[in-house]
Amino acid sequence: MREKELFAAFAPLRIGVIGDFALDVYFGLATQTGEVSVETGKAVHHGSHIRAAPGGAGNVALNLAALGVGEVQVFGLVGNDLFGRELRHLFHQQHIQTQGLLTAQHPWESCAYLKPMLGKTEHNRLDFGSHNHAATPDLEAVFEALSHSLPQLHALIINQQFAHPLLRQEVVKKLDRLLQAFPHCRLFADMRSLRPDFQGATLKLNAAELAGLLALDFLDEQDDAQCEQYLNQARRLTSLPILLTRGSSGLMYAGPSGSWVQPGIYLRGPIDSVGAGDACISAFAACMAAGMPVKQALEVANLAAAVTTRKLYQTGTASPAEIVALAQDCGYNYHLDLAADLRKAHYLPQSEIEVVEPIPTPAHFTHAIFDHDGTLSTLREGWEAVMLEVMMEMIAGAQLHKLDTATYEALKQACARFINDTTGVQTIVQMQGLREM
Repeated sequence: MREKELFAAFAPLRIGVIGDFALDVYFGLATQTGEVSVETGKAVHHGSHIRAAPGGAGNVALNLAALGVGEVQVFGLVGNDLFGRELRHLFHQQHIQTQGLLTAQHPWESCAYLKPMLGKTEHNRLDFGSHNHAATPDLEAVFEALSHSLPQLHALIINQQFAHPLLRQEVVKKLDRLLQAFPHCRLFADMRSLRPDFQGATLKLNAAELAGLLALDFLDEQDDAQCEQYLNQARRLTSLPILLTRGSSGLMYAGPSGSWVQPGIYLRGPIDSVGAGDACISAFAACMAAGMPVKQALEVANLAAAVTTRKLYQTGTASPAEIVALAQDCGYNYHLDLAADLRKAHYLPQSEIEVVEPIPTPAHFTHAIFDHDGTLSTLREGWEAVMLEVMMEMIAGAQLHKLDTATYEALKQACARFINDTTGVQTIVQMQGLREM
């Protein structure tokens, strides 16, 4: 699908987001300043380059706006404080409707995550408001605002982030009763710990949440067969469509019309998965609300999530232009569980040829292509060690032997990871990556 077609599909939509809204605040932190407070006698730390963005349910709304959804509305609570005012300001900048984002009349601190960055590493986070308890009158006011908007909404995304969420369990049932009066509005629920007591909603789960729903000790998101088995089990348990996010292994979906698997996108270089789930559910909900087939919705959602993982030190959003650009130049991950665990390998009898997928019988093959540039050949075995040495010399030059131990080991690990991630791609692509490093 082209960029203009995506914009055209999303532009007429009106989508709401209800749940836990927060403000993500990033800033640079310097602890070794040499400055001491005259008043306290304690060391003074310096902050710099402060920036803020909507987090939690706010990032879902931001992703919908970035996709070009015509009207995005938010429903929830903020406090009468600087974090709440900044959150409203950021929403207004993106033309997100905040009539349903109410200032609590009872004790409530706007939720904010303050994230100090020491260089490129996030230091101890400082949280505000994550343990709020919404008063019943404030919740009723939010529901009243939502009920006025529901007749016009094409979809509603329900988001739960906090340990003490806005939509606690008894409130979820009340919300479900309200939503049943508006069956035209498609529901999508992304809930970390609450039971999904909604009729007709599509649930978005990751592997850990799916394991929790089924009381499993562990679920390997890379194991295709295991994920498919438990996804179908959860579908029978809840009677609801389920979208399963699996990190680098992509997406799975089980619904009334069948099941689909969308392989993960191969990404080279550093990634930041924070916010990828928000981008995924936003894009999937927008596609489904626009009437796209499930398969196409999965493709777009998968690409949107991958776009955001390339945006470091931020939650990130994905626009139609970015989604289309990645779709035109990306590869996919297949059977990562087999790649990660040699014990799962299955070979043709009396051979060293691994069978990744069973061959249909009869296969009726007429042609075969053999690639002997190193993928199948054993003559180049050991090239990784040579490449590692060359890369380190190219990057550090004459300084290689002068590096301190920590820097030397960090460089070695970065190069080894790059070699492992790019094995099998074109050599020119590897050299481009080396140039960037």
